[in-house]
Amino acid sequence: MMPLSVLALFLFPIVLRLRSRFPLATQLRHLGIFAQVGLASLGMFFAAHLLLFRLYLPSRYTQYTIQIMTAFAGAIVVTLLLDNALGWAERKAVPPRQDLLRQGLAIAFVLFWGVVVLLSPKLYLFPKTSYVKGTVSSLYEFFAQQPKDILVASLAKEVDNIPAFSQRSILVGREYALPYQPGYYKPIRQRIVDLIDAQYSLRTSDVRHFVRHYGIDFWMIDRRYLSTIEVDEYGQIPIGDWLKQFTPEITRAVERMQQKQTFAIEKFIRKCTVAKEDDLVVLEGKCILGDQQIAPSKLPQL
Repeated sequence: MMPLSVLALFLFPIVLRLRSRFPLATQLRHLGIFAQVGLASLGMFFAAHLLLFRLYLPSRYTQYTIQIMTAFAGAIVVTLLLDNALGWAERKAVPPRQDLLRQGLAIAFVLFWGVVVLLSPKLYLFPKTSYVKGTVSSLYEFFAQQPKDILVASLAKEVDNIPAFSQRSILVGREYALPYQPGYYKPIRQRIVDLIDAQYSLRTSDVRHFVRHYGIDFWMIDRRYLSTIEVDEYGQIPIGDWLKQFTPEITRAVERMQQKQTFAIEKFIRKCTVAKEDDLVVLEGKCILGDQQIAPSKLPQL
């Protein structure tokens, strides 16, 4: 949130309380919309918790509402303050020699807020849409061409984009692992733990058991994660802040990396890869199982 929005949270109620001292405030209309939107936003926020996740994420009903309404409130506050400052400068002072001082202070005040208003969008990257940009289009197309009931497993951050860009289900993803409620999060956490154990196991039997147990059709591996967990798909931001919470599984994986041990999944990369782009490779579940039949997934899909 930009400084004006933060300022509005404190000054807007004060300005409304003292609106008689702001001549331009008589032109304000329909201020009740702030209360209406606020109550609707909070109502949906709590309803989304009660009906988790049938009304999407609760924060979606407050996060953007707060940003939008404080932007309006900030604009109102600044406009009223500037109008009062200019009105104050126009009034004749006693003694008259104070006129120049008043006008100078008013001009400085207007210029200050003018700079704040004009530069804030540049300094705070407004509007910040937070749109996610897909980077592996060939893999999105590959998954989209597969049957609609497939299940994709991966620890790579890119797996979060598969449901949106390929319309296919995933076993688990970072963006879905939200600990809102134990009944929802406990199974999610177990899937992640099992996925970590399987990807960093030294035994092929563990890999096959994981694929069979969860009914994995495709397993997307970021080959960089087989030697480190300290980079994401951009090679910049550590992902350890998420994966490292899964101890002792991830600790055991890191120790094996440091010992230069070969993970069992690497053996399947050579013979079961059906698609790849950059450091991401997609392994076929049937190939991993060999002659063993893959079990249909009965998991709630993400």
